[in-house]
Amino acid sequence: MEMRNRDNKFFEDVYFGLVQHYKSFLSDSQTFGLTFKEILLIDSTTIRLFSDILKGVGRNPKNDGKKKGGLKVNMLIDAVQSIGRFIKITEAKVHDKNFLRELELISYSIVVFDKAYNYYHQFAV
Repeated sequence: MEMRNRDNKFFEDVYFGLVQHYKSFLSDSQTFGLTFKEILLIDSTTIRLFSDILKGVGRNPKNDGKKKGGLKVNMLIDAVQSIGRFIKITEAKVHDKNFLRELELISYSIVVFDKAYNYYHQFAV
């Protein structure tokens, strides 16, 4: 079977299988003695490869008259081990704050993200 025909579950299984296999090589000593459980980073990137077939995002087109289109990859990263914990791929037009709704964060964790993810309603619950 060609790689492009594989289901995303296949790639998820490969990724987390490798993390499990090599976890003894991943450092967790950097959090020794700290009062919080985890440091997590959240960010996104846009892949414009599919911009011709996916709807663009943004009100004002760039200088070339095209809106930013394609896929958006949002990722929750374990800052200590430098590995991805949760990845969601959407159309580029989906706002970053929607990614937070997908997460179940651990109490007493520090989560770092830019203002695009700031969604006060979720933090109030």
